[in-house]
Amino acid sequence: MTAQWIMMSKTGQSFGKRIMKIKVINLDGRNPGFVGTVLIREILFHTIISTFSYLLIKIFNLNENSTEQICNYLITFVCFLMLFRTEANCRTFQDYLAKTIVIKK
Repeated sequence: MTAQWIMMSKTGQSFGKRIMKIKVINLDGRNPGFVGTVLIREILFHTIISTFSYLLIKIFNLNENSTEQICNYLITFVCFLMLFRTEANCRTFQDYLAKTIVIKK
């Protein structure tokens, strides 16, 4: 994971993005760096999903052992919803949080 974070911070590309010939940039065209690509796009996104999952478990009195499963369902649901957004240049929730966009390189 650390190697991915370093690559994303320096070039805006992970191993997978490099293979797919895409990269993450700021809306103004610059490299978002560590804060934009790792802290906001990845860690903040997963923190929001985890917090929302925890709240769902508490509100609906669900089994706390299912937190990871609920997180996975929420991430899948959010990603599924983003597939159908045509007016947003295919930007994901993470892109909106970090003010980034993924482009073809």
